[in-house]
Amino acid sequence: MQLVCGTINLLLVLGKTTYSLPNSSPTTDSAIRFAEDPIGNRTRRVSVEKVSSRAARIEWGEGSTGDDGFSRMLYHDLADEWRLQKHVMIKPETRSYVLVNLKPRTKYEVCVFDPKFVHPPRVDCVTFKTKDDSEAFEFRVKAWGIVGGIGLFLLLAGAVYRVVTRYRKRRRRNRGNNANGANLITVSDQLAREPEESTSDGRERSTVEILSRE
Repeated sequence: MQLVCGTINLLLVLGKTTYSLPNSSPTTDSAIRFAEDPIGNRTRRVSVEKVSSRAARIEWGEGSTGDDGFSRMLYHDLADEWRLQKHVMIKPETRSYVLVNLKPRTKYEVCVFDPKFVHPPRVDCVTFKTKDDSEAFEFRVKAWGIVGGIGLFLLLAGAVYRVVTRYRKRRRRNRGNNANGANLITVSDQLAREPEESTSDGRERSTVEILSRE
């Protein structure tokens, strides 16, 4: 009797296990939990080693690769409204990749993960920002220098023009005042000149009379 009961219990346990297997794949279920699990205190398995204005070298460990050694990489510009992902399949035994043709001074997110994941785990993603383009920076510095030099030259030219204009206006005013002062004859000047003229006329007459007498 005990043997029969034990056999029945064993069959019930096996039946429950068989019934639950189709709905819970260990690989898929663990992948979903891992993908949705917050990063917490775990360190990221993807790192950015070198960054320039237009390139970045990405490195990762074995945890970001699949069972067959392949890795999947997704990266995109965080400022892009459409969030267009760029996809790269990494060959086995490869643990680094250089992203090229990036935009200067732009923030990117890159993920390297097992291709079996639908969404990359957070631990396999990292963000970085590209540096400023040295050539563009030098061009901007030169451009601002040229613009500043032109602006300073215009300011100096304007100041010199204003000084010269004011000087010419003052000279014209002084000349006009002098000319007006020379042309104006007051009544006192006329009265002072009449006696002088009469005295000179009398002298001329007396001189003529003396000569005629002789």
